[in-house]
Amino acid sequence: MAIMDSALHNQLHYRASQFTILPFVNLCNWLIMVSLFFAFTDPSPFELLVPLALVIGFLGGLKLHPEVMPMLVLWLLICFSGYLALTQLGFASTFDYTYKAFEAITITVLLTAVSLYLAVLICSDIGHLRIVMSGYVYGAVFISILTILAGTPILAAIRDYLYLYGRARGFSEDPNIFGPYLLLPLCYVLGRILNGRGFLPLNAMFFLIISYALLVSASRAAWAGAACCIAMVIFFSIANSSSLRGRIFRFVAIASFGSISVLGLIGFVIFSQTSGTDLLADRVSLQSYDTGQGGRFDIQFTTLIYALQAPLGYGYLELSRVTNLDPHNVYLKLATSYGWIALFSYIIFLIMTVIGLWTIIQRQTPWREVAQAVFPVFLAHIIIGVVVDLDHWRHFFALSGIAWGIIAFDKRFHSKSGAI
Repeated sequence: MAIMDSALHNQLHYRASQFTILPFVNLCNWLIMVSLFFAFTDPSPFELLVPLALVIGFLGGLKLHPEVMPMLVLWLLICFSGYLALTQLGFASTFDYTYKAFEAITITVLLTAVSLYLAVLICSDIGHLRIVMSGYVYGAVFISILTILAGTPILAAIRDYLYLYGRARGFSEDPNIFGPYLLLPLCYVLGRILNGRGFLPLNAMFFLIISYALLVSASRAAWAGAACCIAMVIFFSIANSSSLRGRIFRFVAIASFGSISVLGLIGFVIFSQTSGTDLLADRVSLQSYDTGQGGRFDIQFTTLIYALQAPLGYGYLELSRVTNLDPHNVYLKLATSYGWIALFSYIIFLIMTVIGLWTIIQRQTPWREVAQAVFPVFLAHIIIGVVVDLDHWRHFFALSGIAWGIIAFDKRFHSKSGAI
């Protein structure tokens, strides 16, 4: 397909929503993404706002396109497998525990609905992508500022709500959730800077704020993920630049932000003094709960043996309740809590998503810039899943919905020879 001209770029990237009869749906969608930072309760405002958005959306003409069906089918299989695994709960399980297990699978269903809604929304009109990403970024910036200030005397009164064991967690249950939550807005803002989108000083400020919050989360997975994702975004930006001038601009921007980031890190250490250096040293070293008998990896191996013996699974967290084994691995959790059907469906979903995003990155389209941010972050979460349970991470479901919205729209666009 021929390269689209700038007029078509602006039309697809900035055009208003198709919901002309219900203009406030854009605000609703924006608020859904802003509320993503609040992941302290089950259910959270993120999934509670979606039923309202679904009603408004479908009344306004939102349609389920066939390009989204693979995602829908795979996640329906995962949820069905989770409910099926509940039949394997032992007779020793109390009614209260059985109810909590049922509730946990239902939360997965709600999050699946959120992810599907975002995919259908973006697939129906790529103009929604800008609204969705804007909400995500502003929500991340807000909670980052609040968290940073809570670490100072300015908002010391709420420090206990936003920090856990000296690590920033925002309004998440754990710093290891908060850190990865910031990866997509960080990469998206960096991509906009490198591609000359938006107001540069504002984007630069957002980038530094989110970077600082990610740093004080002290999440090793987020740190490693950020380093790899930023490198990939920079590589994609330079490799896909169509002019020498663009490549020079990107090089200067990268050099500038690299210098600023180093100075920011030094400032963090000086500001935190001993506690900061101790925290950094502690987090980059291998923890006692990672290795040795009874460590994380030993538990994962033992859990794998149990998983191979139960194709239908044991029921949600039933194995952990009975054996006190917590593998901190989403793949083993799917196998033991949801069953093999869920595990294989999830793996197929991951593979299809990676292939779909990679295909988009190879094409020169307006939505490629967002795909260049989504792709590395999605890859990072695939790897993070080896050491963390993320089956209830709100931002992962949002990430998946955004990814499939772009993938589905791209398929629609090219299947109709550029006419949607």
